[in-house]
Amino acid sequence: MLKSQNNGYATYLAGYGWYGSLTTLNPGMGLMYKSNNSSSVTLTYPNGGSKEDLKANQTTENNHWQPNLNAYPDNMSVMAIVELDGEELQGEHYELAAFANGEVRGSARLLYVEPLNRYIAFLTVAGDEAAELHFGLYNAETGEVETQCVASLQYETNAVVGSFAEPYVVCFRGTPLSQSCQGRHPHRRP
Repeated sequence: MLKSQNNGYATYLAGYGWYGSLTTLNPGMGLMYKSNNSSSVTLTYPNGGSKEDLKANQTTENNHWQPNLNAYPDNMSVMAIVELDGEELQGEHYELAAFANGEVRGSARLLYVEPLNRYIAFLTVAGDEAAELHFGLYNAETGEVETQCVASLQYETNAVVGSFAEPYVVCFRGTPLSQSCQGRHPHRRP
């Protein structure tokens, strides 16, 4: 995984390449690298690319919710799928946001990951201390905001929640909450 302070993160899917909200590396951009591989790794910035390319590739550009990622020194990464009334959402017009004490701390549109044939939110959540996170969902096609989510997640600096194999599941109910729907996270790695 490669993550930046405020430009998202990308995770390597073996055999297919990098996927996530961080799609362009620029000189001077601070990055953190995390791997289960014990071998040395050298990252090389490719020729070309510009700040305009990076801005065009960010999944927070023109989002409904705009977190101030620069307001906090740390962040955590959440790889999630979203369910509404028991159905996994499909489409890049959906936006998932995380809130702490009513303040938006992260927002990401769902991105299509072709090898998995599913839409995943690569959500970077800003913070500096433990806080309970709640979720919101925005549909850019209809303009509807959904907050009927009973799942919550505890913010933890540098935590990685979810993976390609087992993404964190954020459940919403478009109808009154008659069924229990808890966010499921198969594993959390600090």
